[in-house]
Amino acid sequence: MLANQIDKETSFACISDQKYLKYLKSFLKSLSIHQTDIHVQICLINIKNKQKISLNLVKIYNNISVEFYDQNFTKTYEKKAFCANHRAEFISKLLNDRFQNIIYVDVDSLVRKKVSADLFFNNKFDIKIHFREGNDKRMKVAAGVIAVRKSDKTQNFFNEWRALLEKSKYEWFADQVTFYKLFLKYEKILSFDHLPANLIDWNFNSESYIWAGKGNRKYKDKRYWLETQKNNFLFLKNRIFNQVKCISLK
Repeated sequence: MLANQIDKETSFACISDQKYLKYLKSFLKSLSIHQTDIHVQICLINIKNKQKISLNLVKIYNNISVEFYDQNFTKTYEKKAFCANHRAEFISKLLNDRFQNIIYVDVDSLVRKKVSADLFFNNKFDIKIHFREGNDKRMKVAAGVIAVRKSDKTQNFFNEWRALLEKSKYEWFADQVTFYKLFLKYEKILSFDHLPANLIDWNFNSESYIWAGKGNRKYKDKRYWLETQKNNFLFLKNRIFNQVKCISLK
């Protein structure tokens, strides 16, 4: 299958709340700068000025669809855990949509090179996620990037993951704990593949395709900040160039 055909059958999936909108914008700018054509499905949780925000996002990257989800929280930490754990429900929903391939990406990720769907779906598997060694059940997988091929079997997996998380949606790390629990149940039913570190790199290697700003890294590591500033400059430069080009063609 040609790369551009796979791209058309694939969508990124991102979740953001009001606080993380700035990271969502940075992620979309990084896609735009590197001329990535893959659709992005965005779920915005408890967002103010919904129409205005949607229009602003489309101006950054026009191949997007935006949906909204409102939820009441009694404690601040609940929202943080909910937004992380909502990925199971969001992916489950998207597997019933028109796309054949879903790439869930944490919203504080930065794309550093042109990425195509073929980069993720270049071999046969059902679910691709980054596996980690160690005994801590919270860290067996890194759920910041998950690639999924649509099928009845993967839909069953994510429906079950969604149901499991309904009981612990306000618990931090519940997504990774329950995913690994289901992996043990499904490892002989589904084909799982290891997502390489260069597609979910929280060590900020210069050769990686995607940097993951997980945890405090996005606040403490200057490389992440510098990459964000560079993207802001390049995005603005490209926008000015395109505006000048349009004026010159009139």
